This record gives sequence, structure tokens and C-alpha cells, in this order.
Amino acid sequence: MRALTAFAGGIVAVAALTPIASAYAINVTNGSGAAQSYTHGNNVVRLLNHCWATNPCHVYNEYYRSAAPGTKRSYELYGPENGPWQNYVDSNTGSTVTSLRACETISAWPDDCSAWG
Repeated sequence: MRALTAFAGGIVAVAALTPIASAYAINVTNGSGAAQSYTHGNNVVRLLNHCWATNPCHVYNEYYRSAAPGTKRSYELYGPENGPWQNYVDSNTGSTVTSLRACETISAWPDDCSAWG
């Protein structure tokens, strides 16, 4: 009986953790902290520009979706044409985002990108 109780307790524990695992979001930030990107519910990507208030910069993200694993997608935010209040952009919905990174463009230097998350 004790073995059955332990087994049932294990099943309950796994069932309780399942929703957490399926709601996992990817969240990445580049080295300077200027560019951050994360997923909403695994299928919408948000890109944030954290340097807008002090020094406008050009940030972008790159990501892949499960429905087209070989197709790299990207969104970007750059300077004043976006207006002083727009410091983020969201992608459209789609299949699950499988990997994601955030980058800042630095003139004449290699871009500062996060690791793929």
C-alpha cells in the first residue's frame, strides 16, 4: 500500500508541473542590456529597446518557429521614426518559437547579440 501511495503521489506531482512546462517562455538579453526579446505563450515574440530613453539605438531579434524550422525571422526597432513612446514591437502569432536571440547594431562593429535561447 505504501508503494501505491508513493506512486500516486508521483503522478500528482508530474501532473501539477505539466502546465508550467508547457507555458515556458524564452527570454534573452544582449550583453549591453539594450536589446531584450522574449516569447508570450510560446508563439508571439516581443522585442524591447532598453536604450531608447538615454541614447537611441538600433535593436533587432532573430528567431525560428516550429512550422518552418529553416526560416529565420526578425523584427527591429530603430530610433526616432518609431516615436518616443514605442520601445517595443510584437510579432504576429504563429507556431511555437523554438529559438530566439536579441541584438544591438553597433556602427562599424560586430553586432552585440545574446546567445540563442
